[in-house]
Amino acid sequence: MLYNFHMIKLFIADVSCFSNSELFNLSYSSLPDFRKEKVNKVRFSSDKNLELGAGLILQYALNELGINISNVTFTAGKYGKPYLRDFPDIFFSLSHSGTKVACVVSDVETGCDIQYSQNSPKNYLKIAKRFFTGYEYSKLIDCLNSSLDDAEAKELFFQIWVLKESCIKACGMGLSMPLNSFESLPETKRVNLTCNGSNQFFFLKSYEPAPNYKCAIASISDDFPAKAVEIDFTKKY
Repeated sequence: MLYNFHMIKLFIADVSCFSNSELFNLSYSSLPDFRKEKVNKVRFSSDKNLELGAGLILQYALNELGINISNVTFTAGKYGKPYLRDFPDIFFSLSHSGTKVACVVSDVETGCDIQYSQNSPKNYLKIAKRFFTGYEYSKLIDCLNSSLDDAEAKELFFQIWVLKESCIKACGMGLSMPLNSFESLPETKRVNLTCNGSNQFFFLKSYEPAPNYKCAIASISDDFPAKAVEIDFTKKY
């Protein structure tokens, strides 16, 4: 095996470049068949760009570890979390929003999420009341009441949301784990989650990789990178 690392690596890329059909087709042709199928299944061009980007950034991240994605067999956990069957000590997580894709790879269980905060839903308070803890919701209301508009509250909403999403991805249980069963405020450094019947602590780290984007990582290690590695899909790697 070529990889040898004991840390978390975060990669982020923008898919706006795939509005160029020539670049899209060239990049698409470089993907293995199973990733091409994911691109084919989505309808809208913006979603196709994101699926293409997700495949490419995973391909790049694994290649950095000396792993050829074309030779990898993927398997899934009980709740659908993907794993590398022949590399049990390598973990990954993918996310995309707006025009950004994110991928985290690690030697321990890890999850990541990225959100474009300009896509704030009009009913974000109703969403928060349903999915956040009572304390998280109260912090959101306090933020709203102390501001002239709701811009800061929307920012806080997304900060909490990406942390929660990264936690349930790291835990591997997806939405079968209630989002209001744990607190993940921006100042939260560690959470205790019940994953598949056992308790596990996860460390949290927030990022703002670009204007109007929120990103977060949850991991059983706190060896987080200071920032993401930016990948340019217009370049050939």
